[in-house]
Amino acid sequence: MGERVLTGAISDQWRIRRAGRLVHAEALFAEGDLARAVAGPATLAGARAFATLILAAPGTETRLDAARGLLAGLAQVTAAATAKPDLLILRFLAPDAQPLRAALIRFLMRFRPSPLPRVWSS
Repeated sequence: MGERVLTGAISDQWRIRRAGRLVHAEALFAEGDLARAVAGPATLAGARAFATLILAAPGTETRLDAARGLLAGLAQVTAAATAKPDLLILRFLAPDAQPLRAALIRFLMRFRPSPLPRVWSS
C-alpha cells in the first residue's frame, strides 16, 4: 500500500520440536530505526516484505532441488532454500507485500500436492 515504517519494534521467534527435541530455532528482533536495522545484506537487504516457509516432515530435505528450481522463476522476489534432516527452509524477500504474496502463491501452487486454502485465493 506504499506505507513505510520508519521506527518501531519487531520480534519473531520460531521453535520446532520433534519428539520433545528442539530441531530448529531462530529469532528476529529489531527496534528503533527499522529502515537502517534491516538495510544491510546480512539482514533484509532493504526489503520491506519477507516470509519464511518451513516444511517439517520426514524426508522433506529430499525436495530441496525441486524447491530451488521453482524459486528460480519468481519475479520481483529474492528467494533461497536450504535443508537439514526432515526440514526444508525457504526465505523470500520483496520490495513490498504484493509481489511477495504473488510469489508465495505461485511457489506453493507448484510445490504442494493439494490446492491452497481458499483464504489465499481472495
